[in-house]
Amino acid sequence: MKEFFATEDINASAVNEFFNDSLKKDNHIHAMSVYIGGEKKLEFAAEPYSLYDKREIYSLSKSFTSAAIGAAWDEGFINLEEKLIDIFPDKLPKNISDNLSKMTVWHCLTMTTGHEECVMKSLFNSSDPARDFLANEVQYEPGTHFLYNTGASCMLGVILEKKTGRKLFDYTSEKILEPLGINESYWTECASGVNEGGIGLHISCDDISKFGLMLANKGVYKGKQILSKEWIEMAGAAQVDNKLNGDSGTGNWTSGYGFQFWRTAKDGYRGDGLKGQLCMIMPKNNAVVNIVACTKDMESEIADAVTLVENIIGNSIQTLNIPDYPPLSLDNESLPDYVGKTIITDKTPTKITSLRIDKTEGGIAINLYNGHDKQILFAGDGKWEESSLYMPATAPKITMFMNPYISEKVRTAASFTFKNGKLIIKVKHLSNPHTVYITVTQNKNKLTAHFETEWMPDMLPNDARTLTATIIE
Repeated sequence: MKEFFATEDINASAVNEFFNDSLKKDNHIHAMSVYIGGEKKLEFAAEPYSLYDKREIYSLSKSFTSAAIGAAWDEGFINLEEKLIDIFPDKLPKNISDNLSKMTVWHCLTMTTGHEECVMKSLFNSSDPARDFLANEVQYEPGTHFLYNTGASCMLGVILEKKTGRKLFDYTSEKILEPLGINESYWTECASGVNEGGIGLHISCDDISKFGLMLANKGVYKGKQILSKEWIEMAGAAQVDNKLNGDSGTGNWTSGYGFQFWRTAKDGYRGDGLKGQLCMIMPKNNAVVNIVACTKDMESEIADAVTLVENIIGNSIQTLNIPDYPPLSLDNESLPDYVGKTIITDKTPTKITSLRIDKTEGGIAINLYNGHDKQILFAGDGKWEESSLYMPATAPKITMFMNPYISEKVRTAASFTFKNGKLIIKVKHLSNPHTVYITVTQNKNKLTAHFETEWMPDMLPNDARTLTATIIE
C-alpha cells in the first residue's frame, strides 16, 4: 500500500467488505477518501496509484464546470434565465425554431436543452462551437426532456467565456481550484481551443476531496466562502425529473438531476465520471466520499459506497485489508531473443518507426523511435516502473471523434512477463483510469504487437490495435 490512513474508530469489516465486493465485480478502486463530519476517516491509494496523480476524471468535470458557472452567477456575470439566442445573436442559424428560441443557461445546466442525442460530436472538432451548438436541431421543448448531453456542458464553458472574457479553465482555476489549494491541474480542449467542459479536467483524488468538502460545507473551505450557499443548494437539488433516464433499480440515475450533479437515491448528490470517478455528498450521513477508479459496474460502485458510509464507524476485530494491484513478473523465464536487437516497424499511426527492448536492472526499457526523437516505456519485473511519454493512437480515448492520433503526455506504470512465447506488457495509465495490455508474438524475424484496453477495446482506433515489425539481425 503506497498511501494509507484510517482512524481507530473505522469498522474494518465494513471497509474490507466494500473492497472484496468491489474486486468481485471488477470495480477497481485506485484511490479513495471518506470524510465524516469534515474529519478524514479513511484515505488510501493502491499500488501503483497515488492520491496525488493528476488524471482524467471524465464527466466529473461537469461538476467543476457547474461550480465555475456558480462563481460567475455569484459575481453577476450569469443570468440562468437568459436565452442562448440573446447571448450569441451573431451565431444563430438562418431558421430559429421555437424550441431553440426558448433554450436558456438553466436548460444547459440541467441537461434539458431539448436535444434528442448528445451534440458533443458536433462541437469537438468545430472551429466555432457556439455556432454549431445552435445549429443542432432541438427536437423537444427545452425543460421537458432530460438527456445526458456533454455538448450542453461544453456550451456552458462557451457561455462563461462570452460572459467573463476568460476561458473556462482560467476562470475555474482562479475562482475554484486555487482557493481550494488545487494546482498543476489542466483541462483538455476542443479543436477550437474551448475547454471540453463536460470532460477533460485532470485533477487528483486529493483535489476531488477538497472540492467535495467545500460542497458539503455549503461553499466554505477552510473558513473561506468560495461559492454561495444559495448556489450550492440549487446545484445539488433535484432541479429536473430524470426518471425516464433508466437504471438497474438503484435509483441513482433516476432520482433527479441538478446543475451538472446527479441525485443519489439514498443520500444526497454527486458528481461522477466514466469508469467510477466519484465525488459524493451525503448530508444524511454527514459524509463526503471521493473515488478515482476503473470500474466495470459503476452503478454498484455508487450503491456500495453508500453502504460503506452507513457502516464505516464501529468496532471490528478484523484487520483492514485493502488490496494493491500486483504487477506481472518474469518468474524465472528467459527474456525473448529479440531483446537488444533493432526492430523496424511497418507504417503505423502510432508514429513509431523503430524500437529496441533493452534489459534493465529492474525489468525492461522499450526504446521507441519516431524519426525525430526517442521515448522510453519502462516495464518492471515484479514491480511497477513509471514512465512519462506521448502515446499517439495508443492512449485510450473516450470516443474516436476526439482524434486518438494525437496525445498529450501521459504517465504510466508498467510491468511485464514472458510466457509461452508471448511478451505481455501491462500498462496502467496514471493520467487516466485505464489499463492497456500489449501482447507481442514472434514468427521467425517478424513481430506482432496487439494493443487492447481492459474492458473497453473501442478506446483505441482499429488501425492502431496491431503493430507489425521486423527484427534486424
